[in-house]
Amino acid sequence: MDTMFVAEPVIDVHGILRQQVLLSVPEKKLCAEECRGLCMRCGADLNQGPCGCDRQEKITPFSVLKDLAKG
Repeated sequence: MDTMFVAEPVIDVHGILRQQVLLSVPEKKLCAEECRGLCMRCGADLNQGPCGCDRQEKITPFSVLKDLAKG
């Protein structure tokens, strides 16, 4: 947490609390600690075994841009 210097006698903590709450939320929700989640490509339940996706191509949020560059 950063150090804040204030000149006013009243501190608005709404922004600070909001930021701390958002930072405490897990990046991805899982049903249990040992849960392997779902495949990002096909949505298969990875707890039941590996899916049939081709995992050689890495999936990123920018993968869509690769298709645009090809076309």
